[in-house]
Amino acid sequence: MTINPDGVSVRGCSYIYAPAGQAGEYAPLAANPYRGCGHACAYCLSPDTLIQMADGSTRELAHVQIGDTVMGVAHGDEARRAWNWKYAPSKVLNKMTTRKAAIRVTLESGQVVICSGDHRWLTERGWKFTRNLTTNNVVRGLGVRFFNLTVPAIGRKFPLAGKALNGSSRIVAIEHLAEEIEMLDITTSTENFVANGMISHNCYVPRVLKMDRKEFDAGAVSRDGYLANLTKDARKYQAHQLRGQVMLSFTSDVYSPFDTSLTRPSLEILRDHGLGFCVLTKGGSRALVDIDLYRPDRDAFASTLTTLDDAFSQKWERGAQLPANRISTLKTFHERGIFTWVSLEPTLNLDSSLAIVDATHEFVDLYKVGRANYVPTITNTLDWRDYTLRMIEKLNRLGKKHYIKKDLQPFLPPDYPNPLRVEQHH
Repeated sequence: MTINPDGVSVRGCSYIYAPAGQAGEYAPLAANPYRGCGHACAYCLSPDTLIQMADGSTRELAHVQIGDTVMGVAHGDEARRAWNWKYAPSKVLNKMTTRKAAIRVTLESGQVVICSGDHRWLTERGWKFTRNLTTNNVVRGLGVRFFNLTVPAIGRKFPLAGKALNGSSRIVAIEHLAEEIEMLDITTSTENFVANGMISHNCYVPRVLKMDRKEFDAGAVSRDGYLANLTKDARKYQAHQLRGQVMLSFTSDVYSPFDTSLTRPSLEILRDHGLGFCVLTKGGSRALVDIDLYRPDRDAFASTLTTLDDAFSQKWERGAQLPANRISTLKTFHERGIFTWVSLEPTLNLDSSLAIVDATHEFVDLYKVGRANYVPTITNTLDWRDYTLRMIEKLNRLGKKHYIKKDLQPFLPPDYPNPLRVEQHH
């Protein structure tokens, strides 16, 4: 049992760990008591998209229902080789509706689909988000001749189960439409389905977390044996006299509308073993039940804010508390002497994020500023340089501590002080 080269984490510990990538920009240590998600995200297609059914017919996505059996794909061998896929029946487990910016993708075969930037497609290079597709990519699927035989007007059925996935077509156009439209998505037992003859993926997070799709969609649930394992890791940190601050959490929300039974005991375990803690949440006032555990000289409370407008928030963050509730909770923690900070990410409207600073700076100690990476009509059209410069001017004028995340760092002035780690306690 040794300390890792980072100097803050213990080798062999997985319940208190050092996060990597973008998560590492937020905290040197993290813990995740729950599995699943309650924020109702969807990776979506237009309602008139034709879905290949298991019986060989097609049906518009708007008319596909939970419990239907559609056609998906599965690996044809144990080696899971990229090109060895076969068609397989796939049960529809969930269906979601939202409004998102629309992108039209056209294939050389003439197949067209309208979808969101965060939808994924099976290409010659594996699964790729719409936002990352180029006209150099080939999308795999039925192939135009076979697809044309399965559209509703033909009325014939062509069962596919067990057949090899051989069709593909090159992308010839990717158009960002100047509108948001109502979109739908389904989740399936194979985690994919055939949409307008193209192989489409639904949300990838359950696979990363090794979760069953039904369990994931049901909302945040407690991890089995979590408290005992967290205690074991905490003892190891205590034995090495490591007293860092542990953030909760990156893959779920400890104050979600679902199960929160592990939240308080997790904070108590960290506290009792000499560790600090920080909670980043969209749960707002649901956190007040544990405010007595937070210590001004060790701990922090943070909230993600994207807007001050309730209607806008309900559109983008359907499972979260409304902005006014989150802001009021930040103020309450501040009044109790607790260090507070705000995550301004994703930035969906530049003026709204700047207005959040104006509305909260009197009781927020630190701001962490990022951009939007998953909405092409925002990511690709907004003036991020101007936003970054306006934001740092405002934060400096107000005397507020801040960290500009990597996506916006290219727009900072030369030699601008931008420390990654700011002590998040008083």
